[in-house]
Amino acid sequence: GRLSSFIAQPGELFLGGERIKQFEHNFANYHGVDYAVAFNSATSALHAAVADWQPSDIASLISHLEEDTEQDFVFEALPTELAQQTFEYLEISLQKRLLNTLSIEQLRPILNTMSPDDRTALFEELPAAKVTQMLQLLSAEERAVALNLLGYPEQSIGRLMTPDYIA
Repeated sequence: GRLSSFIAQPGELFLGGERIKQFEHNFANYHGVDYAVAFNSATSALHAAVADWQPSDIASLISHLEEDTEQDFVFEALPTELAQQTFEYLEISLQKRLLNTLSIEQLRPILNTMSPDDRTALFEELPAAKVTQMLQLLSAEERAVALNLLGYPEQSIGRLMTPDYIA
């Protein structure tokens, strides 16, 4: 488009080129701030913005977004490992919705890295058919743990305890 033609002519390095640096400098001056950083996409900007955030803080940010589509966009734009860590901190209602919007490839690592007690709490809120579907995404080891925890009566101490411990 016109802006990208202005910033970087064909043959120039787009990232960090002299025109990019000048654009960032002019943009910062115009807005009365010391620095400005240009990104090639909203996803890249999001990655930079949350790079040093804790998963619980990202979950809080996502939960405060008003639109489901905004929540989905931010969550799906997170790097895989950060998405896995953040998922456990989301409210159960948002986790349930994401189970219906994320792909199997996105869900598999999330469910397999969840703590067993958090995963059990989520599974307790799902219809039996959905739990069966989600169990199929777990590794054999994680599926055995999940089935063991789900085998305890609801609200029993066995269902609430975590099998993770330090020996």
